[in-house]
Amino acid sequence: IILTYGILKNDFQRLKAWIKGRKVFIIVDECAAIRNPGSQNFKAVRDITFAAGAQCCLLSGTPINKPWHAYGVIKIKTPQVYRDWRQFVSMHIASVDQFGEPRAYTDLDTIKENLMLDAVRVRAEDELELPEITYQPVHYDMSPQHINLYNRIVEEQLLELDDGKVIDGATQQRLYHT
Repeated sequence: IILTYGILKNDFQRLKAWIKGRKVFIIVDECAAIRNPGSQNFKAVRDITFAAGAQCCLLSGTPINKPWHAYGVIKIKTPQVYRDWRQFVSMHIASVDQFGEPRAYTDLDTIKENLMLDAVRVRAEDELELPEITYQPVHYDMSPQHINLYNRIVEEQLLELDDGKVIDGATQQRLYHT
């Protein structure tokens, strides 16, 4: 079965009944969508994986930016590592801000080790024979109204950076050398 997170959530009960008694291996693509243990995506993947007693393969091209993002992945992949979110917090979060967001962490090496349990890290550049990236400009004719709009947008600047520099699109050279 190939399905989206939306279908998994909407048809959860039907899928759970269908999976019961079958040998299932679940592949979860874009597992960054399950890193928040409070999200519906996390709960649906966790529940269907546990209900089926299935092995699970998590795929992602998105790096884990914050240590707490690892919890959801670890909990799905190796649920025995942490009893619950409170245990993860007590072991790894040293302080939180006024909004309850983690500010400081402890024992990051253990998080990394737990994340890599039963895991293999594969980098595309190491495993795939990809062609070199090429740039090919595409030229097309614009109506006079479109040209005027484009020129106005270019003049109004595409982006002004905090240091006062401006990125504009007046020429290709300016886009690449700001």
